[in-house]
Amino acid sequence: MGAKINMSEKFLKFKTYFKEHKKKCILIIIFILLVLFFLRSCGNKNASTGLSVSVSPVERKNIEESISLRAPLLGTESVEIVSRLHYEVLKVNVKEGDKVKKGDILAELDTTDLEKEIQSLTDALNIKKATLNEKIKTANNSLDISYDKLNESIEEKQREYESALQTFKEAERNFNNTKILYENNAESKDNYIKAENAYNDAKRALESFNVENGKVVPSESDLKQIATSNSSVNIVNGKASPLQSDILEIQNQERILQNKKDELEDCKIKSSINGTITRVNIKTGRFADATEDDKPMFVIENIDNLEMKVLISEYDIYKVKEGQDVDITAAMIGDNIAKGKVTKISPTGELKSGSTSERVIPATITLGEEDYGLISGITAKAKIKIDNAENVLTVPIETVLEKDDGTKSVFLVDETNKLKEIKVETGASNDIEVELKSEEIKEGDKLVMSPSPTFTDGLSVTISNLPAQSM
Repeated sequence: MGAKINMSEKFLKFKTYFKEHKKKCILIIIFILLVLFFLRSCGNKNASTGLSVSVSPVERKNIEESISLRAPLLGTESVEIVSRLHYEVLKVNVKEGDKVKKGDILAELDTTDLEKEIQSLTDALNIKKATLNEKIKTANNSLDISYDKLNESIEEKQREYESALQTFKEAERNFNNTKILYENNAESKDNYIKAENAYNDAKRALESFNVENGKVVPSESDLKQIATSNSSVNIVNGKASPLQSDILEIQNQERILQNKKDELEDCKIKSSINGTITRVNIKTGRFADATEDDKPMFVIENIDNLEMKVLISEYDIYKVKEGQDVDITAAMIGDNIAKGKVTKISPTGELKSGSTSERVIPATITLGEEDYGLISGITAKAKIKIDNAENVLTVPIETVLEKDDGTKSVFLVDETNKLKEIKVETGASNDIEVELKSEEIKEGDKLVMSPSPTFTDGLSVTISNLPAQSM
């Protein structure tokens, strides 16, 4: 308590003294600040003044222009094996990592009920065919009897026709002779009329027969009567054949049976390509069409040859050609570099994800035989080699300022720590460095990193970092 009271008393005494000697206290404070400023100035009298900037030295070396892209590695061929069948999985014959050939059986489904259904459909179809065959056989037997009777009737009518023809010829000859005599008043009118009536009666009798080329043939009514008595079949050229409705019914049953047989074959889940099983999403006891999260039963990939599907910016695509070499790296292979080539470039572009204007062009990079153990599914970096420049001036990309008019400049820090703007052209580049083309720049010059468009010639700067070459 005593210490707190003493501090309060001292503060009150200082406050009273400050009020009484206010001008004197202010002057003392100003004097102290001036002394501090002077001391600081003396301590830094050799330091440079101006805007603080970072610089990078111009180096002469080789530079390789490239485009770097990231994408997952994929097999050159990939299929998802699914099944629409609601049958229980009895057996799974493969596991992830197994190599399979096209046609290999991956899994087998329970076909007990399906086989019973196929047998039932087969029996029903056989019965239908047997019944139809029996109907056709019976109809043909009936037709044979009907045609035999018709032939007997035709033979009888043929005899009657020949007798009627003979009668007609005699009546015609008698009528013609009587007509001549009557016209010469050598025959009576009554005899003429009788001869004429006999001729007409004979003619009508002859015309009542259905004759073709002197032979009596069945009439339409005769044939229609036979067809009516066998209406359950078609009659073609005197033989019975199935009705169209019977044919369609059998065809429909055959189609249903074949579909079930195909379904039975589909119960053997087979591989459609040569490759490696990369995913198994089915277990025994589950239904084939009810995998977890609706995933495919199996995923098969040809991972002996890997590829990358990359998207190249529309601003870079003109640099890329099929056949260009590609370096592929990934964390899992450390410092090793797998080799590949650009094997396909899409003829059309698509909108870049997340952009409303920039478009990208899909391209395929195929890896070579030496892949250092790379596997499908991991993300890798592909460096497409565009150009190679040797023994050229190179600088970090951040030193180049591209202006609105398309021109490019760098800002050089001279020996007096002042800026000098130099217009330049660029050549080969990669993700980090760019080739610099200018007669005003030489190896070792210090260029400002990330220059501002507001920088001007003669601006004084302070270098905040030391170039690697001067260390």
